[in-house]
Amino acid sequence: MHSGQLATLAEVVEFYNQGGGIPVTGTKDAWLVPLGLSDGERADLVTLLEALSGADIPAALREDTSAPD
Repeated sequence: MHSGQLATLAEVVEFYNQGGGIPVTGTKDAWLVPLGLSDGERADLVTLLEALSGADIPAALREDTSAPD
């Protein structure tokens, strides 16, 4: 994920399956609830997501623009 706390796609799927964890800022969207996926469903979802492909993301969109100039 964006801060590196989850190393694999399977960990991301599990994170969301559990409802997204404890919010760091004290707020969490009400739509973020446990999914209740079985082991097989989680594995199938990871397989599906790994099969997706597309064009590379342009370099300009991968640049960190949050730091001051």
